[in-house]
Amino acid sequence: MKKLFSLSLFTIISFYISGQSIVVTTNLWSNVLSLEPSGQLFTEKIKFTTDTTINLVTYKVVERTLDKNQLNWNNYGFIREDANKRVYYKLNASGPEKLLYDLDLALNDSILAFGVNTFNFTAFLDSTMYHVTAIDSMLIGNNYRKQLHLSGFMGGSLVEATQWIDSMGGISGILHNWNLKVGEDGYGLLCFEENGILKYHNPFYTDCYVATGIKSLCNLELTVSVNPNPITDISTVRINGMKKNTEIVVRFYNSLGENVLTKSTTNEFQLRKSELPSGIYLLTVQSMEGTFASRKIVIR
Repeated sequence: MKKLFSLSLFTIISFYISGQSIVVTTNLWSNVLSLEPSGQLFTEKIKFTTDTTINLVTYKVVERTLDKNQLNWNNYGFIREDANKRVYYKLNASGPEKLLYDLDLALNDSILAFGVNTFNFTAFLDSTMYHVTAIDSMLIGNNYRKQLHLSGFMGGSLVEATQWIDSMGGISGILHNWNLKVGEDGYGLLCFEENGILKYHNPFYTDCYVATGIKSLCNLELTVSVNPNPITDISTVRINGMKKNTEIVVRFYNSLGENVLTKSTTNEFQLRKSELPSGIYLLTVQSMEGTFASRKIVIR
C-alpha cells in the first residue's frame, strides 16, 4: 500500500504541469553507451513507432539505431503504458512482459523494476528492487516535471541508483534504469526530444551524438583494470594500451552523473576507499592526446 506524504507547493506545481505519456511516437531519446570492458562510447537513438498486438495486448514497436544519420533502424522490443503511468516492456514478442517504470509511486514505496542491460551489445533484462527515497521536480524544457529518486541496497546500505522523470523516463537512459552494475555496459541519458523539440541535454556532453571507437582512440584499444574491484581498502588502477607513465586525468561520476572526484595522475595509480563514499561510480580516463576509456567501480 502506498504511504501518504506531505507535498510542498513546489512539488504540487510540478505535478500539475506534468502528466504526459512516455510511450508516444513523437519522442526521441539519445542514450550514451559505455561498452564493457573497453570503455568505448556509442550513442543509441530510441523511438517508439507503430502499434502491434501481442496476446491481445497493444504495444508500440521500439526501434533503435547507432547510426548518427538515423537511416538504419532495428526492432528493439515492444513497449506499452497503462492509465496509471506504469510502463511495460518486452524484449521480444515471445518473451515475458516486465515493468520498466511506475511514475505513480509515493515516498517510501518499494518496487521491483527491470531495465534493458547489455554486455557487448547483447541485450537482457535485469531487475532491481527500488525504494523511493525522495520526490521532487526537474526542469525539462520550460516546465518542471515530477522526479522520483530511486535507491537500491548495496553492501547493506541504500545507494541512489537512478531517477525517473514524468513523461521522459529514466536519467540512466530510456529503457535502462540502474546501469552502473559491474560487469555490464553502462548507459546514461544524453538527449530527449519531445515533438521535435530538444527538452533535455546532458550537460556533460556537447552534442547529442557521442562516439569513440578504435579509430578515434588513435588506433589504441584502451582498457581499465581495477584490482581488487569492489574496493574495500586500496586498489590499483591501470589503463592498458598507453605508454608507461602517460599523464592522464581521471574523473569519477556518481549515479547522479555528478563529477565527485578528479585526479591528475599517470596510467597506473592507487585508489583508496577513503577517497570516495561507498557506492557505484563510473571512472573515466582522458589523456593529453584525447584518448578515452571508462570503467565501473564499487566502493564498499
